[in-house]
Amino acid sequence: MVKKLTRAEVEIIAASGGSLSGETLSDIDLSGVDLSGVDFGNADLRYANLQGSDLSRANLSGANLGGANFAGSRLHHTSFRNADLRWSILADVDAISANFCCAGLLESNLSKGSFNRADFSKSDLRRTIINGASLLNVNFEEANLAMSDLSGSDASGASFNGANTYGTTIPR
Repeated sequence: MVKKLTRAEVEIIAASGGSLSGETLSDIDLSGVDLSGVDFGNADLRYANLQGSDLSRANLSGANLGGANFAGSRLHHTSFRNADLRWSILADVDAISANFCCAGLLESNLSKGSFNRADFSKSDLRRTIINGASLLNVNFEEANLAMSDLSGSDASGASFNGANTYGTTIPR
């Protein structure tokens, strides 16, 4: 059986600039923790509570983040490339220039978040709620947005070239 790290151990590793790549951290409570710049590549963070945390410039590429709660977190320039974020909560996040390329966000909640200049190209955003979000200059090229709801969002300058928008509510 794999030993899971505790919150205190994660805070020590993060503060010292260490890597948490590949670690099993499912169900951990890291709410309000400064995790900026930490490498969580390919880590298991399913159902983790990261509410109000700072993950700016963190690497979460390839991580399993299914059901994780990022509500109110700072995610500037964070990489979620190829991450599994299905059923995650990204409501009210500040994710300017974050990279969600090729990520799975099936049925996630991105309401009221700021995703300006973020890259969602080739991502799976089916049945995702993105109400009241700031989506200025976001790249949704070749993303699957089928049955998603972007009502009340500002998508000025966003690119939907090649995206599947079947049944999607997109503000005009």
